Amino acid sequence: MQDGAPPRIARPVRALLRAHFRDDRVNSRSFPTAWPPCSPVLNPCDFWLRGLLKDRIYGGSIRTLPELKASLTRHVAAIDREILRGTV
Repeated sequence: MQDGAPPRIARPVRALLRAHFRDDRVNSRSFPTAWPPCSPVLNPCDFWLRGLLKDRIYGGSIRTLPELKASLTRHVAAIDREILRGTV
């Protein structure tokens, strides 16, 4: 966005997110947990952790949501604490 305006979420999208998730699980200015997209608090998770997990998880063959959840849990638990400390 070149004019610096914050992103907007359409009403049908907000309704869908509320139907599937609690309000406190959605990070958006349109929900109670209103973290800005470029917050330094979110950067490690947004960029480093997401990229790491995406590389590790999508390398395998995951067919169902339970398989995806199990794979995410396994890979997050396997991350070394020192790597996490260095990231944050």
